[in-house]
Amino acid sequence: MQAIANAWLQLLCKMITKVSQGALVQQTEKGNGDVIAIWPQGTKPTPCMIAASQRVLQQTSGEPHRNNPNQNLLAVPITLFDERRGALVLRLPKASEGDLQIAGQLAQWGQAFLQLLIHQQCNTGQQLLIRLLHQALVRPTLQESATAVVSELASCYGCERVSLGLLSKNGIQLLAVSHSASFDARRHELQLLRQAMEEATEQRLNLHSPPKDKESARGQILHAHDLLLQHTHLPAVHTLLLRNRNQIIGALALEETPEHPLSRQTLRLCEHLLALLSPLFAIKQQLAAGPFQQLARSCSHYLSQSLGPNHPRRKLAALVLASLTAMMFLPADYWVHGEATVEGTIKRALVAPQDGYLSTSNVRPGEQVKAGQLLAQLDDRDLRLERQKWASKLRQYNQSYDQALASFDRAQANILNAQVEQAQFQLQLLEEQLNRTRLYAPIGGYIVSDDISQSLGAPVEQGQVLFEVAPLNNYRVQLQIDERDITSVAERQPGRLVLTSLPGEKLNFRVTRITPLAESHQGRNFFRVEGELTAYSQLLRPGMTGSGKIMAGRHSLGWLWFHDILDWLRLSLWL
Repeated sequence: MQAIANAWLQLLCKMITKVSQGALVQQTEKGNGDVIAIWPQGTKPTPCMIAASQRVLQQTSGEPHRNNPNQNLLAVPITLFDERRGALVLRLPKASEGDLQIAGQLAQWGQAFLQLLIHQQCNTGQQLLIRLLHQALVRPTLQESATAVVSELASCYGCERVSLGLLSKNGIQLLAVSHSASFDARRHELQLLRQAMEEATEQRLNLHSPPKDKESARGQILHAHDLLLQHTHLPAVHTLLLRNRNQIIGALALEETPEHPLSRQTLRLCEHLLALLSPLFAIKQQLAAGPFQQLARSCSHYLSQSLGPNHPRRKLAALVLASLTAMMFLPADYWVHGEATVEGTIKRALVAPQDGYLSTSNVRPGEQVKAGQLLAQLDDRDLRLERQKWASKLRQYNQSYDQALASFDRAQANILNAQVEQAQFQLQLLEEQLNRTRLYAPIGGYIVSDDISQSLGAPVEQGQVLFEVAPLNNYRVQLQIDERDITSVAERQPGRLVLTSLPGEKLNFRVTRITPLAESHQGRNFFRVEGELTAYSQLLRPGMTGSGKIMAGRHSLGWLWFHDILDWLRLSLWL
């Protein structure tokens, strides 16, 4: 921009006669003026010219400003692309009023020419960017793309050498040198160039040797750059960083010649070009690496982003992920769960000894009974009548037998004696049947059968179960274990039981038997597993239900969390 301003001001002052001095002032963000071009070169603008430019920059109208006749200063506002950009100040000490008007008209015309020059320069930068992108994209490999780009930059700006290096584990790796298809990176000159690039990447700054100004050079270390200049005897070297997503990936070194010095505007344009080319080089570098290197680079990039000063959410996510990964290898107990039911170890059944009718029932389900306690009684009226009948027959047979003995009728006496014995046996049978109508508890325990007190007077059949009695302190646990977990269960494994009615107590048991046959329940298959309680509670009752679990070994937490999913995948993907 400064070169264009100097050339334009020189041409304009030569066209306007009687101009002794001219200055082009650029408006800054603070509203002040900054002199970017002066004619004749080497002179300094007078204070009156500076004051005139300030007045033009502060006024809202676009009219030229004229000073007193003694100075004959003409200040014209510069408007480019419909925006106020600065002011042009001309000193015409011997000009007349007509000369000042002509000078103002030429200055207005010159603004259009200045705008055209700036537009051409922007187009030149765009064309250069297009050429560089084309050179980088059409080349198949990263090194060929980098060589084409640095060669294009060296030819465009007349540099002695343009070099590009990318960061690796061992520092900067020299990738391309302008107009060189191959080079020896071990040469002393290229080693100095690589050290200069590393000097810039370590300081994370674009370095210029010699510095463009003293203020920008404060705090910078240019030792490697100075050594490079002493070796090459070139006027200047500029190292610009390549950044991709705020991460430095390499550096570009431009070594200028005395015939083609690089201006600030050119270096600024190179920085913009590198900002657009750096992602392309990063992508090509990733594609050139192997799959393991790409994975390692991705992990390293994610860790650097996560462990950096920003991205608190990534840090939290990484911390949680690392914690879960570490927890997956921790050992833990593996428990197999199932529905559980408490049953008595044995159950004594009381059945109807004969056909009859239920007369009385003295107990109900859940009641505690003692051994020998009367539980129920059958209706014995028919048996009592039958006993009276045979008792009467027995008396008749005895009287007839006595008469036969008195009359010495031995044949009749033998017949009557047999009938007497028959009646006696029949009476014994009836007494036994009458005794069986009373049902007594065979053992002490709890009644676990259905309630028959609601069926008094109902007929019962011989062999029908009327009561079931379970012992008081002798229980077993029945668990329903899913077929997916049955292979992990073995005899003598310990377990715990929590009942629905006793949620605050945990009862221990040991597996004693595994039924080899499966039972279908709610569309799933279960195996019955029996366990023996090792501790009892006074509140424990047969028929209580709850949840039981069996300790089936120790595995890692990762296996405990995902083994069901893995088993399902194995079964689903099995061919």
